[in-house]
Amino acid sequence: MSNHQSKRKLMAMMLSVIMGVSLMPALASAEASTLPVDTRGELIAFETLEKDIEVQNVPFGTSEANLNLPDALTVTVRLEEALSDSDIVNESTTDVDEAHDTIRNAGAPSENKEESSPAEGEEEDTTVKDEMETATSNDEEEYSSAEDNEDDTTVKDEMETATSNDEEEYSPSEKEDKNTNSAEEITVSLPVTWYATPKYNSEASGTYVFTPNFSEGITVARGVEMPTISVTVGVATILAFDALPDDIRWQNTTSPVFPEALGGTTEDDDVQISVTWEADHDYDADYPVKGLYVFTAVLDEGYIVADGIELPRITVYIPQTAGRRMALMSRMAGGGTTDSPLEITTPAQLAEIAQLVNAGRLEAFLFNNSIDTIYLELKNDLNLFDYGASFHDGKGWTPIGTQANPFKGYFDGNGNKIEGLYIDDTSLSNAGLFGSVKGGMVQNLILTDANVRGSKEIGGIAGRIEDATIKNCGITGSVRGNENIGGIVGGIFENGTVEHCYTTGSVISTNNNAGGIAGNLNTATSIVRNCYSTSLLVRSFSGVFDGDGHIIKGLYINSPSSNNCGLFGHVNYGTVINLG
Repeated sequence: MSNHQSKRKLMAMMLSVIMGVSLMPALASAEASTLPVDTRGELIAFETLEKDIEVQNVPFGTSEANLNLPDALTVTVRLEEALSDSDIVNESTTDVDEAHDTIRNAGAPSENKEESSPAEGEEEDTTVKDEMETATSNDEEEYSSAEDNEDDTTVKDEMETATSNDEEEYSPSEKEDKNTNSAEEITVSLPVTWYATPKYNSEASGTYVFTPNFSEGITVARGVEMPTISVTVGVATILAFDALPDDIRWQNTTSPVFPEALGGTTEDDDVQISVTWEADHDYDADYPVKGLYVFTAVLDEGYIVADGIELPRITVYIPQTAGRRMALMSRMAGGGTTDSPLEITTPAQLAEIAQLVNAGRLEAFLFNNSIDTIYLELKNDLNLFDYGASFHDGKGWTPIGTQANPFKGYFDGNGNKIEGLYIDDTSLSNAGLFGSVKGGMVQNLILTDANVRGSKEIGGIAGRIEDATIKNCGITGSVRGNENIGGIVGGIFENGTVEHCYTTGSVISTNNNAGGIAGNLNTATSIVRNCYSTSLLVRSFSGVFDGDGHIIKGLYINSPSSNNCGLFGHVNYGTVINLG
């Protein structure tokens, strides 16, 4: 019995050594890999490329090695299972059976035993083998063949138990890492190569599109768009454009004209640049619909513009719908009259209104005379992000109307919002969304996330109003300047009225007169009524307000015609901070 037990113990020990050695290389290999060994999968997401990588413009002679092509991309991979659980069990069982057969065969007589001789270094193995043969021989004498079969089954069970014990030395989480579930998704950095369409040629102008190529076994999931890099060779930088003639720049016609080339200046020469024109909203050249359109030049792919250079624009007013749709759509987009206001639907349209007003030609452009009153209507929310800190050399939005050429029409916001008004020009007076309004009205408009900074007469809605009304308007954001700074209006002059308005945010004056609603009521006919402000008011000087006025409910005013409003100093719903 003792010999039989020794045999079983010896075989179990040998199996443990065999299994331990066989597992070590596989584990080491898995830990050293970015993805599990032999794992296959599909790409389901890509990290977004930076803009300066996604689109590149390079001069002639730039080699492919000098392009900004990443060596690796961060991706999300849905892994496929390399080995199923049943495969692992079957392979383990096969290994056990093979080991079992090896050990059993080691105890069987060799057919060529007399011809074989142990090699050098095999004495210890031969001794073990002899002992096992002796044990086998002794067992055969003690037990019947049936009992031997029972013992073999017991040995096999013990060997499988030993295999199980070896596997249990690794935690379940490690086992999961080695045998990746088919539903698992991981984010990794994968090496890539890039190939171009057409084949890249640094001496041939044109645009080359580079697409990534991944290692074998990695595919892209259906419906997932691979990142691409667009490289344009032979690009010239435009430093300036020739001015368009007025009859091209501003067109009131059903048949606008668009030049096919523009004059410009590059670093080396004066050039003619092939262009097309892109409208700010839907435009049917065959049957144009009545309304205002702003077209921006699209340059030939061999050119780019220098920082701070604006692309040329053409503003077209279609006075009536042309062609077969005239009867159906004749009133679309409006005509600028009280019964049919001109509809504003894009930021570009509003920006062009500013250009026309400031040039003193809005009325003439629309009506071919300068005395009619313009009616404008905002049809939807707008954002002015394209006219922010990167526009106009960092100065941002151009206010609608100047003191010399004020806005004289009616603007109805229809309760819509304009987001992201940005002005940063400390030399500018009469600044806001509107610069100067005279003889007109702005109503039903909300500004959000406004950031306005100027010099004198600075407001959110308007810098200065005279014989004009601002009503049912609101603003959230910051308004800053040197003097006469108001959340709604900077300066209210003769017969100017602000009513039913509110502000929240901050109003800051570095010198004089900061008001939640208005910076300064300049005349006895300046009126503010039924307004409120929760804006934080800051004026960076010490002392009391100058001028002839008095304090009512903590409010500084130059006129008794104010009530229920936060104007200057301490407002009903806000705070004043005296600095300096």
